[in-house]
Amino acid sequence: MDTLSLQGELVLRKLIDAMRKKYIDERDSYRKNYENEGYEVIFVHELCECSRKRRYSKLFPEISMSKLLKPNIIRGELIHLALENVSNMKANVRNEKKVRINSKNFLIVGSVDLYDENCKRIIEVKNVRSVVNTPFEHHILQARIYLWLLDARDAELWYFASDGVKFYYINNSCTDDEIREIIRNPSTPRWPQWECNMCEYNQLCELKMQGIK
Repeated sequence: MDTLSLQGELVLRKLIDAMRKKYIDERDSYRKNYENEGYEVIFVHELCECSRKRRYSKLFPEISMSKLLKPNIIRGELIHLALENVSNMKANVRNEKKVRINSKNFLIVGSVDLYDENCKRIIEVKNVRSVVNTPFEHHILQARIYLWLLDARDAELWYFASDGVKFYYINNSCTDDEIREIIRNPSTPRWPQWECNMCEYNQLCELKMQGIK
């Protein structure tokens, strides 16, 4: 039996391979293609987090890969797949917008979890430890940026946790000026109250190790 693979192991291997393609390989390819055309590519989630994480993810891609093995990440992906199957909405809808700041070209790119074309509504699915104190500020910002990116009418945040399920409605899109301000003034960290303690790069970050953040 030790030499045989269990069906569960084979399915898990297939799931992780699909996640790597979706979250790492496709993004890396997208970034390289447009950087060759003179654009600095920024994904929506990168606008919602510490600016150092983008640099560290390029320097240490192994850490990004190791995240895919975490049980909460796997569980979250399974929730996404289940909702894609039952929602009758488009899944992983990607869009991009070009932003020019001081003669520098940026390309903002993002994929929403679910999109209802009939009413132009974005759905973002979140797998969290607890629904207490939701919605979280970085998720609200992410939804607002997606509204701007897709020119959508409104959005919903769907939270799934062991202690409950909650849904929130958002209809205040980011403006062009807000997006430019976020790009011009990257924050390190963006969310000082909690981001450093939860960051997978905190043992590499000199600011964290020096006690500055």
